[in-house]
Amino acid sequence: MVLPRDKQAQRPAIHEAGRIRHMTDLIEMTVIATDEAPEQTVQERLRFQLDFMLMMLNVGRHEEANEACARLHKLIDELEG
Repeated sequence: MVLPRDKQAQRPAIHEAGRIRHMTDLIEMTVIATDEAPEQTVQERLRFQLDFMLMMLNVGRHEEANEACARLHKLIDELEG
C-alpha cells in the first residue's frame, strides 16, 4: 500500500543509526496455517459462550447476548444427552 505524500509524513518513524525508518517497515509476522481448529471440550465451549454473553450484555449488545444464550442452551442439552 502506497500512502499519498501528505499521509506519509504522519507515519511514526524511528531513528536508527542516522537513518529514519518507519515503524511499519519493522513489523514482522509469523503465520502458522493449520488444517483444523484445536479440539475444545464442551466445558471450554460453555465457558466461552457464557463469558461472551456477559461481555455482550455489558456493552449493550443484547442481540448477540441472546444468540450466545441460545448457543449455551444447545450446549447444555448436548451435555444432558
